[in-house]
Amino acid sequence: MDNRLIMRKILFIFALILYISSLQAQDPGFSQYYAAPLYLNPAYAGDKQDLNISINSRTFTNSDIANYNLMQISSIIPIETPFLYKTNTAPDHFSGGGISIYHESTGAQGELNTLGFLGTLAHSIQVDRQHYIAFGLQGGAIYKKQGDNFQWGSQYSENFGYDPSIIPSVEGLANLYTLFPTFSVGAMYFYNSGVLEDYFKKHDFDAYAGFAAYNVNRPNQSFFEETDARLPIHYKLNAGLKYHATKQFALFPTILYSNQNLNHQLNVGMYANVRTVKTIEAKKNVVNIIAGVWYRVGDSYISTIGFTWYDFKFALSYDFNASNLEYNNRGKGATEVSMKYSIQNKKRGDRYSRGLMYPSF
Repeated sequence: MDNRLIMRKILFIFALILYISSLQAQDPGFSQYYAAPLYLNPAYAGDKQDLNISINSRTFTNSDIANYNLMQISSIIPIETPFLYKTNTAPDHFSGGGISIYHESTGAQGELNTLGFLGTLAHSIQVDRQHYIAFGLQGGAIYKKQGDNFQWGSQYSENFGYDPSIIPSVEGLANLYTLFPTFSVGAMYFYNSGVLEDYFKKHDFDAYAGFAAYNVNRPNQSFFEETDARLPIHYKLNAGLKYHATKQFALFPTILYSNQNLNHQLNVGMYANVRTVKTIEAKKNVVNIIAGVWYRVGDSYISTIGFTWYDFKFALSYDFNASNLEYNNRGKGATEVSMKYSIQNKKRGDRYSRGLMYPSF
């Protein structure tokens, strides 16, 4: 085989690796962003009063074009910090910790896999009767591995064609894996009137807004020892309302704006929470029905349906493509599932739950 042709193939393979790496210069994300709070803003770990465990899974449904899977397992653990305050009349402050593990796989044969381990610490401060501010820090390590099933030009034989038994002459020029640290920060503000008794309420809504910056240390994620490929900072802005239309019916309009590596994304939408008669009679969350619709501007529509059953919550969503991509992937989008189980803090007893920094689902 002509040496120039072999060299062209080798250069093409290197270009392919760099292209795959550039695609992964963006953090993965969930359509049900409100169901993956640690993935949305580290400050959320400072809000929860009960321990909870969550599982989020996202799958691209057109395996004929490409395979994509994203899964995260996370837990938020409330931390009591009375030692921070000198008197027993301290405001309603809360601290919390979070741990999360996620795995992302892309490519027809798993050409690139990402595994992340993250820890979170956050603290929420009551600045007034119905106003709270929370701050969060997150850090961890991300491991990325290339598949070893690339076909190199040096593995081509004139008589046999591609021969996988031939050891590629370019082996060793690029690592098959990389490991790097990542650090993130976030802050949240929320106004919460819903936790007070009816005669204390000033409005029929709760509100929240937050800002987060992920990968603030700009880690080098390159597979090549002599190459510098910094992971861009991922900025996220989110906000929303909970409008109490009736005691049975509440609306949750939400918005999320994210920016990373000059890529902008805007999600706008709303979901409804319907409290069943059984829930109202028990005066706590027993059985709720949830349904919502979002629009990822210029990309897709997202529909969600779910329910809560005592301390267990479940939601299923589907992304319907609204861009030119629908003609290339036969209109198929992505399916996403979220589940959460909460373990109530017995020390809290029947005291009201103040947390509403993100939609209750």
